[in-house]
Amino acid sequence: MRRLFGTFPTGAPGFGLVLLRVVAALSLQADASGHLALTQHASIPGVALILLSLALLVGLFTPVVALLAAVIEAAMLGSGTSAGIALMLQGPMICVALALFGAGGYSLDARLFGSRVVVLHASDRPED
Repeated sequence: MRRLFGTFPTGAPGFGLVLLRVVAALSLQADASGHLALTQHASIPGVALILLSLALLVGLFTPVVALLAAVIEAAMLGSGTSAGIALMLQGPMICVALALFGAGGYSLDARLFGSRVVVLHASDRPED
């Protein structure tokens, strides 16, 4: 699982990734609510997008969740009533970018899979 996560930047790049996660989550929420309004009932893709947007918001399993959300949104492109192709592709493209960049230092991924420091004491060494 550690292979999916690169570095977890903090500072300005970390806040930039937080903003990207928020924009992706809002885009997923908007697409899910539009899909649920069109279908007039709770559909699996609509509910899945809502759950995936919550995971992206907190930064949980970001690369996998973002790619899954991009696939679901791309599959839903045909059922949308969006005005232009650029608006229809905005959500999946944001999710792919987020999957490539990662979650950043201010996420649950950073807490779960971030750097670890191992401190070895002289008394812990095996004897020769």
